[in-house]
Amino acid sequence: MFYSHKFVAPHSKEYKTAQKNHINSKKKRTKALNLVKEYSKGSSEYNNYLLAKIETDKAWEKLKNIKKSEKVFGFRSLHDFLERFGLACFIFIYGMFNLIRSFYYDQKNFSSKLFHVFVISVGFFYFFWVFNKFQDFSKFTYFLVTIFSASFLALGVYLFTKYKQSYINSLKGDIREISRFTVLNTKPGKQKEMFSMFDKLLKSKL
Repeated sequence: MFYSHKFVAPHSKEYKTAQKNHINSKKKRTKALNLVKEYSKGSSEYNNYLLAKIETDKAWEKLKNIKKSEKVFGFRSLHDFLERFGLACFIFIYGMFNLIRSFYYDQKNFSSKLFHVFVISVGFFYFFWVFNKFQDFSKFTYFLVTIFSASFLALGVYLFTKYKQSYINSLKGDIREISRFTVLNTKPGKQKEMFSMFDKLLKSKL
């Protein structure tokens, strides 16, 4: 799902058609406005328009320079940059923290390590996007990454299921050992009842 947006068009056909119609209408308006300007040349109204246009152009140039000076890695401002960079940091730190944690508290569960390696790769992807905002990957690359990610996570689910089953079998083995010890130390006449209780326990869901 993380890469799925790359396989969907940003806008619908209706949006593109409406946008094209708007652009064509603006062109017609510009032509009509130019005729009005040409017709009114030399008038006081036209001279006032020229003065206003000069002031507007100056204000626009100043605004463009300020916008340019506030850009950070292609983003409009430090605010926009930190918004994306903060998300990338969160994903990356979350993945790294849990990956390191899994080596200490969940050593035998290889699936959790696979999952958090994938989370870290998503963080790296965000870092790439943040610092190379206008150099995106091709759709073919996204397609390959999606297949790889799905296969990677499928392997993680398989290993997790296998680990869980192994863990359950280990617990059942422990229960057998406990039951064997308990039965050997149970008073005569109560052993059959004890066997029945442990048999129910082994068949129950852990």
